[in-house]
Amino acid sequence: MFLSLLLLVGSFFVPTSALAESNHYLSCKDFEWLSKGVKDNDNISEGVRAEIMIELIQATDPKCFEE
Repeated sequence: MFLSLLLLVGSFFVPTSALAESNHYLSCKDFEWLSKGVKDNDNISEGVRAEIMIELIQATDPKCFEE
């Protein structure tokens, strides 16, 4: 619940359009930490968890997903 609340509050301070236009991404380490918290949280539904993960992936440096 805390993580989803944190993401919700953060969305009020940084509009999505501002994120889309900037080159500021989450680092790979930040993504790993946040995604672990989302996956370990039993208080959110699978649908909400999937939506949060999609947002985190889109906000993360694409280099983190290259193999």
